[in-house]
Amino acid sequence: HGIITEGGLANNIIPDRAVMQFGVRSSDDSYVPTLVKMVEDSAKGAAIATGCEVEIIVSPGLKSNVRNPPLEKLFVKEFKEFGVEAEDPDYTAAQPPGGSTDFTDLSHFAPGMHAMVGFTKEDITAHSKELCAATMTEEGHRGIEIGAKVLALAGVEILSDAKLCTEIRDAFDKAKK
Repeated sequence: HGIITEGGLANNIIPDRAVMQFGVRSSDDSYVPTLVKMVEDSAKGAAIATGCEVEIIVSPGLKSNVRNPPLEKLFVKEFKEFGVEAEDPDYTAAQPPGGSTDFTDLSHFAPGMHAMVGFTKEDITAHSKELCAATMTEEGHRGIEIGAKVLALAGVEILSDAKLCTEIRDAFDKAKK
């Protein structure tokens, strides 16, 4: 993804300076350096082609998500308790990312999962005014209520089931190797 943050004031005048910001992401952290190099090479090639200089600053980004199948299975079960059919976590994980979240960084330090609660049949973009308005509907309130209850029940089950707690920890340790 990329944007031009500074690029001049008119399309017929070559600016003294242009600034662009690009981001890359992958569900496989080991592929990110390859993507970064591709962007760097593109910028260097454009600079050579136009007789410009290029300065590249690489900043660290968000890591990919560390999945936890026992935790995912628990949340699917808890959602079913409320009549909510959850998407298969394997299917969801195989889809291209629809966004990014700093939760993924946390998933490298402790077991976790990023459950999302759907509460409208409309295709609404996350973090939009439309989604904000949808949360204020009866459907929205019900979805948030179910999400809170699922989170609470999952917490109770983890805290009261030593075997499940061990399975979650073991899955995390295995994924981190």
